[in-house]
Amino acid sequence: MLNLLGIFFFVCYTNRMEKAILVGVNTTPEEIEELRNLASACDIEVVSEITQTLSSPHVKTYINQGKVEQVRTLTEVYDPVDWILFDKELSPSQQRNLENALGVPIMDKTYLILQIFEKRARTKEARLQVEVAMLKYVLPRLAGSYSYMDRQKGGSRNKGTGEKKIELDTRNISRQIQQAQKELKKIEGQRSIQRSKRNRSAIKTVALVGYTNAGKSSIMNGILKKEDKKVFEENMLFATLTTSSRNITLPNNHSFVLSDTVGFVQDLPHSLVEAFHSTLEEVLEADLLLHVIDANNPEYTKHIQVTEETLEEIGASSIPQIRVFNKCDLTEIEYPVKKEDCVYISAKDEESLKTLFECVDQKLFSTKKMQVLIPYSQGKLVDLLYSNAQVFQQENREDGMYFEIELETSLTRFFEPYEKKESE
Repeated sequence: MLNLLGIFFFVCYTNRMEKAILVGVNTTPEEIEELRNLASACDIEVVSEITQTLSSPHVKTYINQGKVEQVRTLTEVYDPVDWILFDKELSPSQQRNLENALGVPIMDKTYLILQIFEKRARTKEARLQVEVAMLKYVLPRLAGSYSYMDRQKGGSRNKGTGEKKIELDTRNISRQIQQAQKELKKIEGQRSIQRSKRNRSAIKTVALVGYTNAGKSSIMNGILKKEDKKVFEENMLFATLTTSSRNITLPNNHSFVLSDTVGFVQDLPHSLVEAFHSTLEEVLEADLLLHVIDANNPEYTKHIQVTEETLEEIGASSIPQIRVFNKCDLTEIEYPVKKEDCVYISAKDEESLKTLFECVDQKLFSTKKMQVLIPYSQGKLVDLLYSNAQVFQQENREDGMYFEIELETSLTRFFEPYEKKESE
């Protein structure tokens, strides 16, 4: 068996383009294409593809034995093959069994994404987040990594060389995870202080979210005039890993903070969502989300679904949202056009950006009159009301505090559960 630890810490930096065979089970053509693009982002060329339809993936090898033999034959045809890429995350035992059978390093979709993140991480925070996710991926895969070493047990006091090595590496990796998480906590604390300062100064926040490569950074850069303020932008998957925030002032002098966040992708590993929790907190703290969609991508409806599911997973689904259909200049769609909570634009077009931020201004700074009855137990909500709403009438009632208020639309979600209609 191959030394898996050596493989896991292999980074995609070589002088030649690496070659891979792509393998999928119950995979759609669109999913295959996305995996090809992910491989390309890691400088890996897919030289052949094998797909299989199964009622469920094979427990031991993901694909059945016939397909394993077919993959082995292809490794000889395209020799040398550097990787066998799989469309889903494999279990540690599946990965070991496949490497034993094929004699070629196995890379599943989760590890492929981790490799891309490792290459793109530029800040200390992003590097630490990727390190935590990578180590958590490696940890359960240590068993079986030292079959080339003596594993014969010699009683409770004497263990085989392989067993000792696994125990040492397990402890070492666990320590590294703890240390990285400790450093991330410090950075998270600093970010929390920055957010608290923004909240105290009543600065509105808007977060750009969406599928990777939908054009979030292009939109941000489109409204930033100074080159030194612009964020990294390139036509590639996961170009942005670190949240970048910039102060934006509209022509009517309304101002807010705009944050560009990490892009989402189908089957984004949960470990990465977890590792990037502190970065994604910028989304949770936002008053408004700009859900950027690549209107030129034939799979954009699926991308919308993936983004909505990820927002649900991190607890951000209730935040007000504008859907921004970008790259309309590459389609037959008319732009710039506003339709309810949707806007159709091209990030390269000034009029489009003007239309977009008219929508933002209307959504972010518009007001609504409400009648609410807040239970006495919700003291924090009353504090939020006094800090942000104009109070026309207040009355202490048996079941709570009654208010007639006017406040910004972006805050109404906090009070809607306690809203009373005039007829009540």
